Formats: sequence, structure tokens, C-alpha cells
Amino acid sequence: MPFTWRINIKKNPNPPPPAVFSFEQTPQVQVGDQVFWSNDDSEAHWPAVTGNPTFFMDFQIPPGSTSSSFAPSQVGTIQYICSLHPGETGTIDVLPTPAPVTS
Repeated sequence: MPFTWRINIKKNPNPPPPAVFSFEQTPQVQVGDQVFWSNDDSEAHWPAVTGNPTFFMDFQIPPGSTSSSFAPSQVGTIQYICSLHPGETGTIDVLPTPAPVTS
């Protein structure tokens, strides 16, 4: 069963920027899980893979809003940037879905 993961975007507590991207809990993201961003910063952000700003979502995330969700389809590490602030980066490590338990 897919799980939903939140990545929080927060203002850097030690200015100047960049903002800080962090999972709400220790991530164990698997293929097919849902991932979304919650923008708790005072600026808009737009997580994307380099060269493809719409990889995760079609539009930037306004302050105080959440993004649409993204479901990884492959195992591996997804490195992303904020297409509005290229110094802001993050990663999503996608694990394989475990085999079903049989009795």
C-alpha cells in the first residue's frame, strides 16, 4: 500500500538563504509512494530536476501552500533543485517495493 511523504520547505534559521528542504520523518520512500512539498517559507518555491522544472509539478508552490503529489516510478536517488532558487537542493532516495508476504 502506498505511503505519503511530506517534504517541508522552511526558511533557513541561519540567514541568508537558501531555504531548507527536509522530510517530516525519516524517509523510506518506495516506488509508487506519494511525495509532496509543504512550503512554510515566505517565498514561492518550485522543486524540479535540473533542466525539467515540471518534473514533479506544473506550477510553483506559493508560501503557505502544498504541492500536488509525485509518485516515483523507479528505484534510485532523485536529486532536485528549486528552479526559482538553484542553490536550494534536496534528494529523494527511492527504495524497491518489498515483495508481498506469503503464508
